[in-house]
Amino acid sequence: MLFTKVEEIDRMQHKLEAKVDISASVLDQMIKDQQTLAKQIETTGQAVAQLTIRQMRTEEEIQGSTASSETSTIPPFRPRRQGTSRGGQQGRNPFAHNRDHQPDRSLPKGFAPKMNFPRFNGKNPRIWKDKCQDYFQLMNIPESMWATAASLHMDDNAEKWMQVYKLKHGLGTWTELMTAVE
Repeated sequence: MLFTKVEEIDRMQHKLEAKVDISASVLDQMIKDQQTLAKQIETTGQAVAQLTIRQMRTEEEIQGSTASSETSTIPPFRPRRQGTSRGGQQGRNPFAHNRDHQPDRSLPKGFAPKMNFPRFNGKNPRIWKDKCQDYFQLMNIPESMWATAASLHMDDNAEKWMQVYKLKHGLGTWTELMTAVE
């Protein structure tokens, strides 16, 4: 009986060694793939940098040739400076929520910073609502999609509540959903 157990342990040891070998080969392949991806990312980054430099030069040439005319274009990738000084802020308060202001025209059309949609766990619904509206405005999301987008970003008890709410009432409009959430 002891020999049977020893043979069984030996078989299990061989199986484990085989699995370790497979894992090592998979890990080696992953490292190679990671190195390949790193090279591709570096190459892509260099290409993007070259294209950006080329575009900036083209825009400078265009701006130089149209400097005498009344209509000049604002080159992309250069944010317009607001009225600020070293002593402090002048002009509008950067923390004030003004949803009616015009977007900054110095950014290329379609530009949006990479940021995640605000998550909701059931706490502070008014703050979450405000963050959602800021996100929708920043990302230029049509109001018809607001309720759906918000419903996809709920966690924990809020997520469970959302499932029950949708079954009973349907998703509805943004206003209806926010009234229910609050």
